[in-house]
Amino acid sequence: ATLLLPAGVSGEREEEAGLARLTASLLRRGTLRRDATRLAEEIEGLGATLGVAIDYDYALAGISGLSRDAGTLLETLAEILMEPAFD
Repeated sequence: ATLLLPAGVSGEREEEAGLARLTASLLRRGTLRRDATRLAEEIEGLGATLGVAIDYDYALAGISGLSRDAGTLLETLAEILMEPAFD
């Protein structure tokens, strides 16, 4: 599953330069429920991959793995996007 959001660097004001990229990098550092290590171990344990990227016009966040794990993967992606720890 991949989400493409209109949240790229083109939307940043001058005083916010770099904020989109910083935000994207922090999404991999854990959630309110799981720290970065646990999150990475659980994703790897499912043989899945997490991708987060920022471009000029959009932000992309996705997780891929086996179809049998789709429910868990979607829940994990939702947690990452809706409950980031930003530590």
